[in-house]
Amino acid sequence: MQKKFVAVIGYRKSGKSTIIRCLTGCENGSFIGEIHDKEVNLSIFVHAPSPQEHIKTDLKVFDNYLQEAKKGKHIQGLVFAIQPTLPNRRLSMEQMFSLARQRGFESYAFILEHPYKGERIRNFDNIKSRVLDVDPDAKIFALNGHRFAILNAEAIRSLSRLPS
Repeated sequence: MQKKFVAVIGYRKSGKSTIIRCLTGCENGSFIGEIHDKEVNLSIFVHAPSPQEHIKTDLKVFDNYLQEAKKGKHIQGLVFAIQPTLPNRRLSMEQMFSLARQRGFESYAFILEHPYKGERIRNFDNIKSRVLDVDPDAKIFALNGHRFAILNAEAIRSLSRLPS
């Protein structure tokens, strides 16, 4: 089975971490680590803060996460929060999708088109095309942050086929 790279994309305070907490059961928005479901003996690696906010997550660290997930036979994939900013010193969304593709991951981008706080993302198509430029096989979906986070988590689980 192909491992998955699942990205929840949105700007600061848009609801990314809340959705990830509902999806994975991680304890807070700064959680980084593996979540293991003992019932089905499966795991996912979770990185709830976006790398744009967590400066210690650079390309080398992200590649290590991918390599560890690839080696772990019970690890189904990775779930990351990502900001669609264009950083010049920090890890970019494009670098992440490109490297995940190179490492053989099946990529999913869930873009918070309607964030929990703030205005609707007006450049949804731009973000979508930036992802597809580096990973033409990525599956891209819009999320509505005005909905309950648990509903968005269920949509992500269903569309990405992550274990429930």
